Amino acid sequence: MRLPNLLDISEASPVVQRYLALAADASCSARVSGLAGSSRSLLLAHAHRKRGGATLAVVEDTAAAEEMFEDVSSLLGPGDVALFPPWEVLPYDQVSPPGDLSGRRLDALRGLMENRPLFVVATVRAVMQRTMPPAVLAGSILHVAEGAAVPLSELTARCN
Repeated sequence: MRLPNLLDISEASPVVQRYLALAADASCSARVSGLAGSSRSLLLAHAHRKRGGATLAVVEDTAAAEEMFEDVSSLLGPGDVALFPPWEVLPYDQVSPPGDLSGRRLDALRGLMENRPLFVVATVRAVMQRTMPPAVLAGSILHVAEGAAVPLSELTARCN
């Protein structure tokens, strides 16, 4: 459920106003603790909207990341929020990570690379895991429009 008006309504709160004053200063970082339920997401969505640009929220585990992702998506809109999940496999495992996790990670990285004002939610573990350099990612993206024809040779060349 989309709740974009909740940001406008809650912005009048004195607590939110104090926090937004801190958030407006780009050289300032603030630590917020002791918030219950979705209030942490609400406060971070306010700060993101106030500052503009990209925001990275690092949370303790996947369940907390998914909860914050849902909360903030309902406030800002689903296209403005990305989930950056951790790989669910260990480095020495012989299996690849699930495709949906890889897709979510790549979507978040691409949004950041394109300088979109994206709110990214990640776990501690996810931000500690290596990613490809931005130049390599940029060179790996192939934009294909619906109905467009792409030669098979071009696709196979990109896979090598």
